[in-house]
Amino acid sequence: MFGSGIGSYAPLIRRSEGGGVESLIAEKVFGFNPEDISWAKSLGDSFGDMEALDGRGDAARHLALGWLASRTADPELAQRGIDLREDLDPSNWMEYFRSFRREDGSRPGYDMDVYNNALGATIKAQTPEEAEAIIRNMIDSADASYMTVDESRRLRGYSMGGGVGSLSHIARTM
Repeated sequence: MFGSGIGSYAPLIRRSEGGGVESLIAEKVFGFNPEDISWAKSLGDSFGDMEALDGRGDAARHLALGWLASRTADPELAQRGIDLREDLDPSNWMEYFRSFRREDGSRPGYDMDVYNNALGATIKAQTPEEAEAIIRNMIDSADASYMTVDESRRLRGYSMGGGVGSLSHIARTM
């Protein structure tokens, strides 16, 4: 059915320094501008290494991606694309298996990211500068969802693999 063509998509899906869903898929399939993706990543980076995984920087990235998705030619498809990226993230696979051990079956990191993606789509801004101001306000007012370093270590197991700061280079590729 798929023939040899399926393997040709692997480089488009894997992570690279460009990050997360490759620029080609983000642009051609979901309608994102690669420069806009870079803006979302730099906004997340502005919060520092300790906020890169599950923290305020992670929230900022997801809010920005949600806003960007709302501005594409097909916002519903773009939103599904950024949510799908969470399903493809190996750290969320482990969280999925841990959820069976949680009484409430929750997946804190996944749930948080998908929530912030959707919240970002509600941002009414015309420019990245306006969106950034709203995003920072959402984070400061706790409308956005994020974790402290200690919460992230406890809920997501980052303490088992080193400190959150030591994994921040991974967040830059998401």
